[in-house]
Amino acid sequence: MALPIEKTMSTWSWLAIGTTAFLGVPVVVGLGLSRILGQISQEVTDLLENEEWSGAPLTRALEDPEALRISASRRLTNRSA
Repeated sequence: MALPIEKTMSTWSWLAIGTTAFLGVPVVVGLGLSRILGQISQEVTDLLENEEWSGAPLTRALEDPEALRISASRRLTNRSA
């Protein structure tokens, strides 16, 4: 006797257990997978939002385009002011 199950279980009991397992396991796995994918998508969204801020031009560059041009030419010629 491998399992401590009484031998009086009917066929309908086994069908109910099998059907519950057949439907319950995919639901649990699906919920776990959706939680993982939800966390990944949230982190990607956060990365994209932060990337927009880091790629924005500096405020001083917008106010004085001449200063930006001078700074770029100094970098190209490796001269310091």
